[in-house]
Amino acid sequence: MEELKGLGKSMKAARESETSEDFSRVSLLLNDGLNKIRERIQDITSDDMKDILKKMGKGAALTMKEIECVKLWIIGDAESYIEMENNFDDWVKEFDRLQYDLSSYETRDLSLDELGKAHGVLEDAARVGADIANYLDKKERVEKFSQATLNPSALDTEVLQKILKLKLHSPNM
Repeated sequence: MEELKGLGKSMKAARESETSEDFSRVSLLLNDGLNKIRERIQDITSDDMKDILKKMGKGAALTMKEIECVKLWIIGDAESYIEMENNFDDWVKEFDRLQYDLSSYETRDLSLDELGKAHGVLEDAARVGADIANYLDKKERVEKFSQATLNPSALDTEVLQKILKLKLHSPNM
């Protein structure tokens, strides 16, 4: 697949070099790949989406197949991430460990050495907390969409239409 060409090789090279420069470069390439895949998905399904938007504009109820297409556009990224992510439990355990470590610093004056160690704990906790928040955000998006589409005739089609139209006409969404 053209959008993914060379990414595996770039990731391997970054791993072998273990330099921040190479990991930063590959991170940019991976994010570009994310955008290209999203654009490809939207390009493949854009005609279907145009038909769905017309149907919604007329107030007609969507079929389950049409809701699946809308779902792909609205939460497909989140759903696919949740399905493949396998570190959440490890992150939670690490977050708990870091919370325990950090709490040992809270009630006393710290030496310069301990301040440095507390800084390291905080940095690691912030990173792990961000990973957990990202995962939970995507999980909550999927759950909210699933709840909202339990009854297709009760969908807030006006809001949904606005979001889908923005996505349809914007290469950055």
